Amino acid sequence: MANRLSIVYHARNSVRTDIFLSSASCTIGNPANCAWQFPAKINDNAINGQPVVGVDTNTDQFMPGIDYTSSGNLIVTFYDRREDANNISYHEYFAHVSAIGGYIEPNRRACPTCPASDPGTLVLPGAARDRFIGDYQDVWTDSYPEGERAISAWVEVMSGGRSDINWSRLGY
Repeated sequence: MANRLSIVYHARNSVRTDIFLSSASCTIGNPANCAWQFPAKINDNAINGQPVVGVDTNTDQFMPGIDYTSSGNLIVTFYDRREDANNISYHEYFAHVSAIGGYIEPNRRACPTCPASDPGTLVLPGAARDRFIGDYQDVWTDSYPEGERAISAWVEVMSGGRSDINWSRLGY
């Protein structure tokens, strides 16, 4: 988006990590003259569009990806543990938000039929690498014959400790 810079990141509060978006309007040729907005929380901690009260308040959302839509809004993807009370297994979720972080629709799973990924089953050599899923998660928007869509790609940890790259077309 012209003259707008947006970043997404995860940050820890007292009990979990959440996803945040911050954007700035900048003057071309003068990056020091950027007016940054206060960060907006992106994960809504809802399941199937319904807010969950008191059930998933101690789960993490982490490793976000971001891309602009043709209308200037944003698609933000992230790993999300909201469906696991033990805060281990995750799904890929996405949010469709305005350029300043307002919700356009509730968070949704990128792949509603995919099983949860459990990094606890991941088998890698060396104790320091246990449960490391890599830094592999992103989103891209593009136009297709049926309209604009986003493609999300992420690491899926399957039963038996194998991992693979998964992808899904996101409708918004």
